[in-house]
Amino acid sequence: MSVLTFSVPAMKCQGCVATISDALASAQSKNKEIKQFSVDLENKTVSVDSTLSADSVISIIKAVGFEATLTN
Repeated sequence: MSVLTFSVPAMKCQGCVATISDALASAQSKNKEIKQFSVDLENKTVSVDSTLSADSVISIIKAVGFEATLTN
């Protein structure tokens, strides 16, 4: 597994954090490809330890209304 970090510039509040966290937690419960994740409001980043591709993680984040770009 590798840790991927994404920039999510539109993330502005704890509600945004909760929305993204819920989407990732839902994906995590459906498959075991996401080991862990963290959402950092201050830096507007999401880090995901996963075997999923970057595009797959971006799709999860986009599905709840946020644009994301890979930073690493």
